[in-house]
This record gives sequence, C-alpha cells and structure tokens, in this order.
Amino acid sequence: MKIVKRLFCISVACIMLLQENVVTQAAVIEEKPIEDIVEFLSHNEDGSITLDENGARNAGYDTETVLYVKNNVIRMNELVNSGEAYINESFQAVIPGKSSRAAKGESKVVIYPYGPTQIYLNTDEVADLKKGIDLLSGACTWTALAQLLTSGVAPALGAKLGYIGAAATIGSAYLRVTSKQIEQVSASGKGIIITVLDADSSGTNKAIFLSSQ
Repeated sequence: MKIVKRLFCISVACIMLLQENVVTQAAVIEEKPIEDIVEFLSHNEDGSITLDENGARNAGYDTETVLYVKNNVIRMNELVNSGEAYINESFQAVIPGKSSRAAKGESKVVIYPYGPTQIYLNTDEVADLKKGIDLLSGACTWTALAQLLTSGVAPALGAKLGYIGAAATIGSAYLRVTSKQIEQVSASGKGIIITVLDADSSGTNKAIFLSSQ
C-alpha cells in the first residue's frame, strides 16, 4: 500500500533532516510527500484545526492517506478540547511537560498530523527511563515500561510513554539495544527524543527511533 511507504520512508527521512544523531537510516521513495498535506490544514478560532479533504484529494492524495490524516487531526483536536495540548503554527499538537531547574533539555510530546509522534525527555526523565529499564531487565514491551513507571517510579514519564502505543512490542534483545542507544543519544547531556512512526496505516504497528535533543 502506498501509504505504508509514505508513512515509514518519507516520515523517517523528514525526521532525519530535522534531528541530529538519529540512530537509524531508511531509503526514501519518491512519491508525493505526505508531510506536504499540511497545506490543506487550517486553524480554527477554538484552537482546533480542520483538514480540507476535497482539496487534498484534488491535489493528488489518495483516499486512504486523506482518511489517515483526518483521523490524526481528530485525535489532535480531542487533545486540544480536553486541555491537554495546544496546536502550534506548524499544525503540531504540543503537550507540554514539566521540568525542574536542574534538568536539561525539553519535556513535551509533539504529535504531527501526518503520523509521527515525538516524545521529548529531559535529563531527569532519561534517568527515570533507565531506572525502569533496569528494573524490567528481561523481555518487555514499551507498554510494560510505561505501566511500571506510571505505577510509582515516574508517573508523568509513564503517561508520556503511553503515546508510543500498546502494539510497540520490544523483545529482550531489542530492549538491550534500546538501553545502549539511550546511553549513546543521551551522552550530550541535553535529553533525548523518542520518535514514533506508524509502520502501516492501521496505526497499531510502530517503528521507534532515538535521537539526542
């Protein structure tokens, strides 16, 4: 399906251009960039956004892609209506986090209308993330890690990791790699970014990438 290639390859390429030290590479497929669909988004007075579906289709976006972005927009607007997020000028839903004076780096979640979600962790949150990984040690999922942190280790961080999605399963080997990647990307001491992409249009299968802030 075309949208699978767009979501995975084009979005990864976009993230690689925006972020330094990304720990994964992907080939780019020359198709109409899904990120350009923001041209058909507009801001509403209540802080929400609207997608011009007909305009997007007339510009060449297929029905599946338009529906995928529409569903993301609905989710973003729900976060705005609940008071959890605001939508910035670039049509990204931003969920602010809290940081102590001692922490370095940003703490927030950024959701893009065309798929990616970026979870910014400051240095305090990175330390809590490492604690959670050490406690679980063996085979686990991102969901299990989020549940552990939410249960008492770091509730706010656990809630942020919940945006990764329950289907983002990590086996024991991948968890060990992830721990090493966290060490690598947090070496700058400025916090890290967990970028979550939909690997297909179902929205349940995720691809996860780590980078430094």
